[in-house]
Parts: sequence; C-alpha cells; structure tokens
Amino acid sequence: MLPETTLCVLFPCGVGRYPHSAFFNDIAGSGSISRNGTSLIHIVTLDDTLKNFNPTMIKMDIEGEEYNALQGAKKTITQSKPDLAICVYHRISDYWMIPLLIHSWNLGYKFYLRAHSSATMETVLYAVAP
Repeated sequence: MLPETTLCVLFPCGVGRYPHSAFFNDIAGSGSISRNGTSLIHIVTLDDTLKNFNPTMIKMDIEGEEYNALQGAKKTITQSKPDLAICVYHRISDYWMIPLLIHSWNLGYKFYLRAHSSATMETVLYAVAP
C-alpha cells in the first residue's frame, strides 16, 4: 500500500531531446520509435514537463532513446542532481556516449555500470549524485 503522500502522474507520451510527434512501433514485449510505426505519439522533454518539480531519481529504459531523452532533461538534471539509472544496452555507442554526456555537465556524479543479466543485456549505468 502506498503512503497517502505518494504522487504518481502518468503522461501518455514519449520523451526526447525536443517536442515533436513520431511514429511508434508497438511490438509485443518491446517498442521503439520507427518510421514504420503504426501509432503516432507525442514526444516531450522532461525539462518542459517537470517544471517546478525536483526529482530525486530518474530511471530510463526507453529502447535506445535514452541519449536523446537525457538531452531533453539537462536543465532538470543540472538543477536537481537526481540519481540516475539509465539503460545503455540498446545501442552499443550508449556505453560511452551517455556517461560522456552526463560527465560533460560537470555535476560530480560517480558512475557505476551493472549488467543485470548475462551477455550484457539489461546493462544499466548508475550515476550517483554527490
């Protein structure tokens, strides 16, 4: 049972670098932004959506859109310095591009990498605020 003070707000949209619309490929067990997608969805930035809200934790497992979503959350992250749990296994370049992006913001995060299953699937970058 959740405490009465717990707030949960759900937005029927995706997150990204900038606001726009995109097609979403809705495959059972997985989904992704795709030109061949069957559903049109709205993409928002966390910076625009989380105004006047200071998150203490941000977790992302968004099928390869993590890098773009982090760019759209830069203001929120630099102001609030939440702990981060960001999946990096969807795109090979995310293993270095995402830590480099967060590190470039000079926020003093400590980085930890953990594979939660075999063969580096479900690998998460943990960025812990100072």
